[in-house]
Amino acid sequence: MPLPPSSLCRFPCLGLVALLFVGLAGVALAADAVPLDPLRWGLDLRLRNEYFDNALTLDDTAARHEQNYQRYRARLWSSADLNPSFTVNSRFVWESWEWDYPSYKAPNRDGWTWSDGMIDQLNVTWKSSGKTPVQIVAGRQDIVLGDGWLVLDGTSTDGSRTTYFDALRITVPLPGIKSTVDCAYIDLEAYNENRLPAFNDQHKPMSEQDEHSAYLQFTNKSLANLMLESYLIFRDETRVVAAGDDGHITTWGVRSVYDPTPHWQLKGEAALQWGKLDTKDVQAWGFLGQLAWNAKDTAGNQLRLALECLSGDDPGTARNEQFDITWGRYPRWSEIYALLYVPETRVAQYGNLVRFGPGWSVAPIKPVSVSLDYNALWAMENNRGTASGLFRSSGNFRGHLVRSMVKYNINPHLTATTLCEVLKPGNYYGPTKQGAAIFWRVELLFVF
Repeated sequence: MPLPPSSLCRFPCLGLVALLFVGLAGVALAADAVPLDPLRWGLDLRLRNEYFDNALTLDDTAARHEQNYQRYRARLWSSADLNPSFTVNSRFVWESWEWDYPSYKAPNRDGWTWSDGMIDQLNVTWKSSGKTPVQIVAGRQDIVLGDGWLVLDGTSTDGSRTTYFDALRITVPLPGIKSTVDCAYIDLEAYNENRLPAFNDQHKPMSEQDEHSAYLQFTNKSLANLMLESYLIFRDETRVVAAGDDGHITTWGVRSVYDPTPHWQLKGEAALQWGKLDTKDVQAWGFLGQLAWNAKDTAGNQLRLALECLSGDDPGTARNEQFDITWGRYPRWSEIYALLYVPETRVAQYGNLVRFGPGWSVAPIKPVSVSLDYNALWAMENNRGTASGLFRSSGNFRGHLVRSMVKYNINPHLTATTLCEVLKPGNYYGPTKQGAAIFWRVELLFVF
């Protein structure tokens, strides 16, 4: 569905934003040949149209089962070098939505929904000189560990608008043993306005709990074609909203990446968890693995086979065996399933899962890339009960999921992407909840 032309007429501020980006784009393009140093800046504008059907209900007779909306996200960033060792980084973000049907989000209205503008990056980076350049980043920042399985998104209720962490992060290279130590203290509050000002504040939580957390990761590359990592994550959480967690949990994990030949790659990551959440002792585990083959041909053909296993809560014990995906609550492998986890746990709170399937990526022409993935999905435990009607009393097969993405880099400043997913539910879901789920996104990204 195209973006409704009435949006710019009904809401003049969007027109002003568009004009601002056009003007700044001209300045940015003119500045390409003369980089701004020590001050650097940039901006991006992301336009999305998203459509889904049955992704929350698996029932095409349910209220608000069909949704179509537009998302407008703008970001402006800057970096300033105070001296060769110190850099100050900042970024401002704003995103609002236009709903074509009554929204699945309260208060369930169609039309324009305002959001607040906020600072999603504000930090100071210090790098030491010499043979061992230690780096310290203090403040609001993005953090990704490994493939982003457990550490990527610190603002899990904010969608893809932000992913920040309020943290003090220290990275220490150890070149003598080809290793790196990475550690951070993370202090997150559910409501952003307690930390940094929000503009047009809507008083919406960025996560469901306050937390004081930390991680320590050790990476070693001393062996040929092999990278080994080990990490320890500790989270202490205090519930703020009804869906929040209360307690503490520790995760110990290992990760490896092995390239036995130029064409083959094996990845594996496994983690154990223990602690206490919501008065229950936690004993859980998770695994993520991938076998990939790269043809290294002109078309960039790549084949892969993925397996993910996340333990589920056994209803026959007093413990909680459900794996906690920690800061991995984002649509890593499916937009549909990020939503479909809402009636089980919380949005994108992946757990109680076996995911297995092949994938293929290719770049048929230079600016275009295509990926296609299939996943068969199971639940490790049937523990939901039948009261809601969404689940069966027996059955563990979640369903078949097909996902396709096409990305076209039109020029260095403009990228177009389309993403489509289809889910055929399995016998984990009730007999009246067998409607196929569809998700389709069209996106334009302007970067200056």
